[in-house]
Amino acid sequence: MLEQRAPPVIFSQDSQNACRAITEAVLAVYRIVIATEPARHELYVEVFAPRGYRWDFATDEVAAADIILASPADLVIVDLYALGRGGLPIAPALRRMNGFESLAVLAVVSAADAAEGLSAVRPDEFVLEPLRREELVLRIEALMAERRGSGWNRLDFGEVVIDFDRYEVTRGAQRVNLTYKEHELLRFLVSNPDKPFTRDVLLDRVWGSDYIGGVRTVDVHVRRLRAKLGDLRGHVIETVRGVGYRFHRHVT
Repeated sequence: MLEQRAPPVIFSQDSQNACRAITEAVLAVYRIVIATEPARHELYVEVFAPRGYRWDFATDEVAAADIILASPADLVIVDLYALGRGGLPIAPALRRMNGFESLAVLAVVSAADAAEGLSAVRPDEFVLEPLRREELVLRIEALMAERRGSGWNRLDFGEVVIDFDRYEVTRGAQRVNLTYKEHELLRFLVSNPDKPFTRDVLLDRVWGSDYIGGVRTVDVHVRRLRAKLGDLRGHVIETVRGVGYRFHRHVT
């Protein structure tokens, strides 16, 4: 006999409208650390601002590490064209940090320096100077799409099944009705397994920097998620004392 699967989750009408109105491109609000010289800041701002990306600038590995430790990034851009040999240690140094071994890196490099630069940095993707803005965006989107498709689109633990691409959640034979923000909070935590995040970081990454509510909003949403997922003891979404919350990778 074929196993009967519970019907897909049915979101509230407001959540359905929000999901239809926001395309994949808009959902992907990436946080990018750009290692470059101040003279190049305006160039990146002009490219990223219209697309809703969030970014921070750094000039060396120390500044980049401080930024990432404060609020983890989706991508690091190492502008070797601007930094020259001074930019070579940045990506290797960041990837030596605990929990950031698989950090996504994109390099910007001139054709003349490509051999040395790419060998030292070992980026996941690169763009050659002169920098074409359309190509830069396409490379970022392709790299991030590849990362999103690396195993976290569907998650099974216990009796809970989560399909992030289809916005479907089931718990045994029961439908799970998540609000849009509950779903996005869960997506963010699952996409960064075992990494603890402060309430401030979660508020910024899920609700946005212009949200006027307080950090207790995060506590309320975590409490609701735990109840709906049957995680009342916090084994899946763990409380990290003195920090905030994290998604526990090894759930059964």
